[in-house]
Amino acid sequence: MQYKLAALYLLNLLEHPLTISQICDVLMEKLLTNFFTLMNALTELHDDDLILTETVETNTYYRITEEGKNTLQYLTAELSPEMKHLIQDRVKELHLSTRQTLLPHARYDASTLSGPMVRCTVMNGSATILDLRLSVPGQEAAEEICRSWPLRWEKVYTKLMEELL
Repeated sequence: MQYKLAALYLLNLLEHPLTISQICDVLMEKLLTNFFTLMNALTELHDDDLILTETVETNTYYRITEEGKNTLQYLTAELSPEMKHLIQDRVKELHLSTRQTLLPHARYDASTLSGPMVRCTVMNGSATILDLRLSVPGQEAAEEICRSWPLRWEKVYTKLMEELL
């Protein structure tokens, strides 16, 4: 359970998706575990819907779900303050940012007359880099776009620029 909580804590701390390599760089050294034990913990977290995975090209990204955040909040006392500090220190050593410089965000409004409207943005501090609004065929499509936007926005931005320039 310690490995699962540590993974949830890390994913919650950094607030953006991480690759398995990044997760291993932080957790394997500090938890004194091996790759297989850590992968087993991540698989169980995924099976319990506490984290999501998405493969983009050759990288698999992991991110915490709302249910994962709730679980972490409920069980946070089970993760020692020392372990939290070890994880925080390792994140600093590796120069992992707790926030992305460019922050993608997506949300949808299901109450529009033409169907759900999804708004996908990318911000750099208070500056808007991209603001895209899409009318989509249904709530499932809107939810899927909101889930995939943080992982795929760069590809969409690149394609838009290629087409427009």
